[in-house]
Amino acid sequence: MSRRDHPSTGTVLTGLALVSAAAVFVAPAPAALVGGLLLALVLPGAALTRMLFPGRVVSVAEWTVLAPAFSLATLVLGGLGLYAADVRLTREAWCLLTAVVTVVAAVTAQLAPRVVPPLRRAAGATAARLRGPLGASARWLGRPAARLAGAVGAGWHAVTAPLAARSRRARRVEQEAPAGPPEAVEQREPAVPPEIAEKLEISAPSAPAVLAEPAVVVEPVEGVERPDAVAAPAVVDERVPDAAGPTRRPYGVPARRPERVSFRRAVLRLVPLALAAVLLAGTGWYALDGARHQPTEPFTALEMVPAFATETPGPTRTVSLGLRCEERAETDYVLVVRGEGGFSTTLRTRLRPATNWARRVQVPSTGRVTVELYRAGDTTPYRTVFLDNSQ
Repeated sequence: MSRRDHPSTGTVLTGLALVSAAAVFVAPAPAALVGGLLLALVLPGAALTRMLFPGRVVSVAEWTVLAPAFSLATLVLGGLGLYAADVRLTREAWCLLTAVVTVVAAVTAQLAPRVVPPLRRAAGATAARLRGPLGASARWLGRPAARLAGAVGAGWHAVTAPLAARSRRARRVEQEAPAGPPEAVEQREPAVPPEIAEKLEISAPSAPAVLAEPAVVVEPVEGVERPDAVAAPAVVDERVPDAAGPTRRPYGVPARRPERVSFRRAVLRLVPLALAAVLLAGTGWYALDGARHQPTEPFTALEMVPAFATETPGPTRTVSLGLRCEERAETDYVLVVRGEGGFSTTLRTRLRPATNWARRVQVPSTGRVTVELYRAGDTTPYRTVFLDNSQ
């Protein structure tokens, strides 16, 4: 089964690319998912297949393989290009990349039959105008090359001429050979003079003897009607109709029958396609599962913000400290708060994994306030945050 290219295929691909890109940007999650899958696995490959194989009849199996393959190649090469151009690989970047590739390939395939022939004619006309000056320059500059080319051509002709003549002779013999079954070969006895024939008691042949296929002699059976004494085998003349008229099939060549695809052959043809689909599905599942279950590194988050948006001016101000424990085990923490004028205070706490801690602390209202976080056994601060007076 094959698929012929339709003139409106480019328009359909362009419209689907634009609609899918719009769905990715503004549509709800289900429509955005469908549009993203079309842009990632179908549309760029279909447009590139149409551009790279113009006017060719592409089978359904070829379309099924080429469209995802070219789409994945677009993602890989386009992603490398975006990374080299220092573009962030976000959803919008991937969407624009696939949509632009689809539209450009579809428009190129649509305009190629109209643009390429005029360009070829213009190139031919330009070459014809330049042939005179270039030919004179070539004759003046390329005499040694012309002699060498002539010697090479003569040698090539000397080598290939006998082969070509032999091929033409064999072709002529095949064309002149009879196409039907071999006819009976007529064999004539040598002419014998009458005087010698009388002495040898040989009568002159009245008719030429014809060698035919051996006859089948049927013996008479009592009580059964005797058929012809000799039954000649029938010769079937099979003819094969052709566009130019009925032609005779070569003798001994069986009639061509339509190809029948057995179940085993069909399975063998579909196995590579099924394996490619399984590989693609397995790779996608593995990537999604890895993205969902990425291993997390243990960490602790520290923050410090003003406790109130507005506060009465005074020698001190209130700040809020916060901790978020994402360690693998229960951990002891030490917080050292330092400020202007030699201000310093120390806070201690113990947190279990996935728990929070918060505390409000009075600090000097002027200068910078710094908080250093130490875990049990640390000699250097694990986290450090600061807050200026203006903040």
